[in-house]
Amino acid sequence: MGRQTSIMIDRHIDADLVTQVKFTGISRPVVFVGCQDLIPVIRSVLRGWPMREIDVSPCHDAVITIRKETGGYRRGYRRESH
Repeated sequence: MGRQTSIMIDRHIDADLVTQVKFTGISRPVVFVGCQDLIPVIRSVLRGWPMREIDVSPCHDAVITIRKETGGYRRGYRRESH
């Protein structure tokens, strides 16, 4: 799996396909590309973990990116720096 460094890599993606979600306790957002239908599922599975959608901005460095691709989904991630 390739390393996803930032949504800045994907400047050519329509912003309507990108949703960023901030989870309490994680310093950087999780980015969903073309798979916003997963967000309610994630909310249901992770019930009780506070999360909110944030404005899409290229300055947000995603910790995890989930992208819809032909035949499924692909996940990329970056480790949290301490």
